[in-house]
Amino acid sequence: MAARWGASGPGWGAASQEGGAGRWTISGDRQSGTITLSYGNGTTKSVRYQVDSQAEQTMLFDGIKFAYAGVAECS
Repeated sequence: MAARWGASGPGWGAASQEGGAGRWTISGDRQSGTITLSYGNGTTKSVRYQVDSQAEQTMLFDGIKFAYAGVAECS
């Protein structure tokens, strides 16, 4: 079952460092889909995502592999 999520605002889900100027939506499921970034200037960018390995906690974003290395520790 596919789902769609989105958010906007100056904090969570903001697609722009200018704060509140953009938004994002996700189309797909837990395994794969597309993240669409909509910037305040009207441009959009689509980023494909796909789970590479649940055991190794790796994902592909536009074909580039990222791995979860644990919870960040702030000093």
